[in-house]
Amino acid sequence: GANLPQVARGTPLRDSLMEMTRKGLGMTAILESDGRLVGIFTDGDLRRTLDRPIDIRHATIDEVMTVHGKTVRPEMLA
Repeated sequence: GANLPQVARGTPLRDSLMEMTRKGLGMTAILESDGRLVGIFTDGDLRRTLDRPIDIRHATIDEVMTVHGKTVRPEMLA
């Protein structure tokens, strides 16, 4: 819903981090233009990104997101 941090593919990393901060969660979902989930980015991903040769000032979320995550349906038990 609206409380879940989410950004579109191609969003600058810095804007993605601001979305995470605004929504108060340590993650953001990355969505395709049709609303389909294509990745996730977490605080842990940020730490791993800082250890890579990537210029985080100019990186997009696509360069650092985790793809192929697992999803669950609302009726599934945790």
